[in-house]
Amino acid sequence: MNWWQVVAGVAVGVWVVAGVTAIVGASATPVTPSPSPEPAAAKPKRAVKATSRIELPDDEALAKLYIRAMIQAARADDRIDAREHQRLMDAIAGANDTQRDFVTAELTRPRNVLGLIGDTPRGHEEQVYLMALASIDPDNRAEREFLDKLAQAFGLSSVTRRAIHTRLGLAGPVTTGM
Repeated sequence: MNWWQVVAGVAVGVWVVAGVTAIVGASATPVTPSPSPEPAAAKPKRAVKATSRIELPDDEALAKLYIRAMIQAARADDRIDAREHQRLMDAIAGANDTQRDFVTAELTRPRNVLGLIGDTPRGHEEQVYLMALASIDPDNRAEREFLDKLAQAFGLSSVTRRAIHTRLGLAGPVTTGM
């Protein structure tokens, strides 16, 4: 199993890789997609329309998306602190040169939350939010605004957000009032 598969597996609840606790902390429990009580048609529509949607992503495409979510969340406040840096490094442990080059390139790209939102395939919104949250301690306004933008664009309810925060051992989301 390559590291793309590991990162993708972590986010979709496979959690068979022992290193996952390094990403989200030792007290974390796996987040598996929860069945929605309402029919799929009742879910809110995205605030942002994408032109380059990935319909059936493979493990590598998902892993890249999740790494982008982690990096963009960590950079939301224009800096990556030591804990955020370590979480990113743990996420790419075992990466080859090409994969590390991808991460390095992402670290130097301008932030683009709308691009991240637009590139997120339907059904993976909770996992992208989870990976973004797992990479940071949302301890400042910029990080909370980033999470709020993701949640709003993805149509995540406050109940869903609270459940994700709880599963990661974090306090419920503190919204910025967006």
